[in-house]
Amino acid sequence: MSVGHKAVIEAGPATIRRRCCGDAESIDAPVALEWIDDPVGLVDGQPVSVPVLLRDVLACPLPTASVEFIHPSWWPARRVRLLTAAARDLADEVVTRSRATLLAKAFDAAVVVEIAAGLVAVTGADVVAEPRIGAPDEVVDAVARRIRTALRVHPGAIVIDAPAGIGGASALSALIEERLRPEVHATVVDRLPSIRRTGDAPVTEPGSTARRLWLAPAAAAGGVIALALLVRYGARSDSAAPVTYLVESRVAVQVPAGWVTRRVTDGPGSARVEVASPSDPQLVLHVTQAPAVGDTLTAIAEPLRRALQRADTEMPGVFADFDPAGTRAGRAAVTYREIRDGHHVDWAVLVDRAVRIGIGCQSPPGGEETLRAVCEEAVRSAHAVS
Repeated sequence: MSVGHKAVIEAGPATIRRRCCGDAESIDAPVALEWIDDPVGLVDGQPVSVPVLLRDVLACPLPTASVEFIHPSWWPARRVRLLTAAARDLADEVVTRSRATLLAKAFDAAVVVEIAAGLVAVTGADVVAEPRIGAPDEVVDAVARRIRTALRVHPGAIVIDAPAGIGGASALSALIEERLRPEVHATVVDRLPSIRRTGDAPVTEPGSTARRLWLAPAAAAGGVIALALLVRYGARSDSAAPVTYLVESRVAVQVPAGWVTRRVTDGPGSARVEVASPSDPQLVLHVTQAPAVGDTLTAIAEPLRRALQRADTEMPGVFADFDPAGTRAGRAAVTYREIRDGHHVDWAVLVDRAVRIGIGCQSPPGGEETLRAVCEEAVRSAHAVS
């Protein structure tokens, strides 16, 4: 291999872009990103190993001595390791760097805000995140609180990373700017600055796509589980305990940091991920998912009712209190209770972006209050991801 060519590849959040061979080049890789959290993807209807798919996508047209990946700061470590492993078949040296690190250096920023399809990540001393669920004003308020908290620790400018290709990123960045005005200085970018590498040291140069400004006004469940990933974020500002995002195939849910996660594919009930308290194994969150028959709770309520009625003929008394128009943590949900020996599971079934998400909160009989805060946080945060 040539010792001179050093590839720089931007991986995620919306595309994979090669930034080393002349002008930045978008690689035709939507399938690779779509299936990146699964062991096998479908290409033209045919199953393909995801590591093999990534190697094909990442292969550079020039002989490559080294590869540097630029990745979203909020990506789980497993995704970064997967890309690194795929690239090791293409180059002798593989290094990684987060978008926040690059942007903070390029624009001398203390805090970097990254807008993704399902969340907004804020990087200061730590990486914290807010899901993009609920009304836009609620999301913007939560993000603004996190930015101000980060700036109290590290005062300075901020960069808002609103990548082209992420739905609503431009409008959301404008709303965040407006909410922080006038005390915070911001730079908004819709793509990374140009990158060149001199020897082994990557160098960034502010690109013409950035607009540097003082904040200006602007418009503003059951199913086969493929893989569970844990992504650590900071605790919500209204929670005393640190939390983690469980990213499971097409669903992300906030759960307590330090709880034990395991996949369950046999026994009673649907395939699911269980997240259990390390101090009390009776306290468990269950997470299931499946394609939704429709986009509304009404579309899933009747099939779910029929399924529970069929189960009742075989296991009388196990399922109770079915409510097709219930609420949990302020969200509309189909709710019911599963009664097992020694514990109860209170289920809330949600629909988000054509994904049916089930959150089950397990506790000993009469112990529901012990798990209430954890359960409500999980239901409130549960959302579909790309």
